[in-house]
Amino acid sequence: MTLKTPFSLSGKIAVITGFGAPKDALSNGGAIARLFAKQGAVIEGLDISAEDAQNTVEAIIKAGGQAFFTSGDATVEADIDSWIKSVLQRHGRIDILINNVGQSERLTPEDADTNIWRAQLALNLDSAFFARGLFCRL
Repeated sequence: MTLKTPFSLSGKIAVITGFGAPKDALSNGGAIARLFAKQGAVIEGLDISAEDAQNTVEAIIKAGGQAFFTSGDATVEADIDSWIKSVLQRHGRIDILINNVGQSERLTPEDADTNIWRAQLALNLDSAFFARGLFCRL
């Protein structure tokens, strides 16, 4: 079965947080990055794992796409700021933002504590808030 290209992202600059994936595996961010690259977008990813990010970049390049990554923590506003500046230096603009990082701890209520709660808020909310804020100021 051949998947038709429903639309073109040719030349669009797509930035994706949490886009890395383990070798021979797929993550949500990695899948989004690969699909957007297949549609013609240039991918700029941010991931806390340089190894996982490099795996995604290599898969995209092997398939004929363009991808770059910055190693950084999406819960740290300075990391996102630095990443955005490097993307703008490289491409001059950003067309698409995908706030992809997030997770949930599988704990019983009695096992959860304040540190886990704060970490989940940072990962699931702060990261999106920081990226949104920086992009709105572009």
